[in-house]
Amino acid sequence: MQRTVIVAAVVISVTWTVAAALIHVRVFWLFAVLQVGPVLVFLAALVAFGLLGRARPAGFEVREGVGFVVPASRGSGFLVVGEVAMMASLTGQLIRIWTWGGADAAVFRFWAGAVLSVVWLVACGLVALLVVTALRGGPRILLTPSAVVQEDWWANRAIPWEALRPGQPVRHVRGRTLTLIVDRPELIVRRGRFRSSTGRPWLAIGHLRVHPGFLADAIWFYVGHPERRDAIGARAEYERLLPELGVPVGA
Repeated sequence: MQRTVIVAAVVISVTWTVAAALIHVRVFWLFAVLQVGPVLVFLAALVAFGLLGRARPAGFEVREGVGFVVPASRGSGFLVVGEVAMMASLTGQLIRIWTWGGADAAVFRFWAGAVLSVVWLVACGLVALLVVTALRGGPRILLTPSAVVQEDWWANRAIPWEALRPGQPVRHVRGRTLTLIVDRPELIVRRGRFRSSTGRPWLAIGHLRVHPGFLADAIWFYVGHPERRDAIGARAEYERLLPELGVPVGA
């Protein structure tokens, strides 16, 4: 459902940009709708993100043969939709600057267009990254038989269970981050740009659908029970894990 909404937002935004920027609308109310529409979509997306992003269940999604998955919150997709809408508005403004106006404002339009073009290129790259990550199912965290894997907007990182400190794998649990204690940082596999202390990597969970304490308890459990790691991803193991973490099965 989330992917469908994001794809639809991209298609509608492209159509909206063409209509708002290339068509010289002479009816004021229609012109106003074309200009204000993306902003209203952005504001509505922020509201949806705030409302739907509050859910923090004590549980994972079970992917047989993969692991236990902490998915993105339901509101994160609407955040991407809002960013796409704002890109439509920015693109429309950029096209109008380069194509509208008379010769008397040519110098101003050139410099305004040049500055806005640089902003547009940076914003376009960031939003494209958000869209691709969301369509691929991210951001998310996976507990696999071999590692704790974080797939974030900007980078991926796999922290093998053996790298975490026995008896104390988790140092801090906060609303948006979870700090881990690593004794063997050389085992961590990184791809992209993750900046954190090598001994205390953090997991960003602000956009994820999980209770921070539940995720910390699950990591703590599997660090202390290496014999159970091979079963991570199996439905039977998940139903066995929940009561041991104080969560009723089916809750």
